[in-house]
Amino acid sequence: MTSRRQNLEKLAKIGVWKQSRIRSLKQATIRMANASALEKDKQILSFNKKFEIVSLVGTLSDKKCHLHISLSDGNGKVIGGHLKKGCTIYTTAEIVIGELPGLELTRETDESTGFVELVVNKLN
Repeated sequence: MTSRRQNLEKLAKIGVWKQSRIRSLKQATIRMANASALEKDKQILSFNKKFEIVSLVGTLSDKKCHLHISLSDGNGKVIGGHLKKGCTIYTTAEIVIGELPGLELTRETDESTGFVELVVNKLN
């Protein structure tokens, strides 16, 4: 039987995008948006509490996943940032992924910002 991860890795080789999701986390790790290119790993926050996932968007490729997440706590307070390793699903995570036939998603460093940015290439 093929695992979900294997299916995702197969799709990621051609370039896909993440469209929607619902459910929750019991542990979250995110990188805040105000990080500079040189200090981006210093702006990582980890939380050990339950959150509802209210938004998860981004791109997946065989080289890199670039996902942004918004989370709501039990009081309705929302926090968001770049999704990082260390998130643990609480109930389930229902994720819809869309394929982009004929396109390849890659990432290249933007010299003006120092960040690695999305590049969409047409396949022959």
